Amino acid sequence: METLIESTKRFEKDLNKLNSFDKNKVVKAINNCVNWVGENGIYSSDKLSRLKIHSHIEGYESSLYLLKIDRKKRVMLCIDEDPIFGQIIFTLFRVFPADKIEENIKGFVESMYQRLREESEEAQLIT
Repeated sequence: METLIESTKRFEKDLNKLNSFDKNKVVKAINNCVNWVGENGIYSSDKLSRLKIHSHIEGYESSLYLLKIDRKKRVMLCIDEDPIFGQIIFTLFRVFPADKIEENIKGFVESMYQRLREESEEAQLIT
């Protein structure tokens, strides 16, 4: 399967705040993750953990993961399989300190799923 890696502006901004040693560490960890997923499929491991997030939308399951870079840094990303185009798509959202996991997840989830919740509620009102 082909791999596509996309990054958000916020991820790029976070990455550019790091020194070159830490940037390289993040890039290497992402590349290792891409290779691991390509060989094993999309599964949690000691470095990659799936975030269980209740979306309030029936049938919708989050593909949001945390990638452990080291003791102090994490990357928030989505990993999606697109069987129609034969791709695994990695979308990189944030790089942040491990001790800021809760606030980063909360902020991300609120912004990301707000639109989906609103669309779902509008659809329920129409039917």
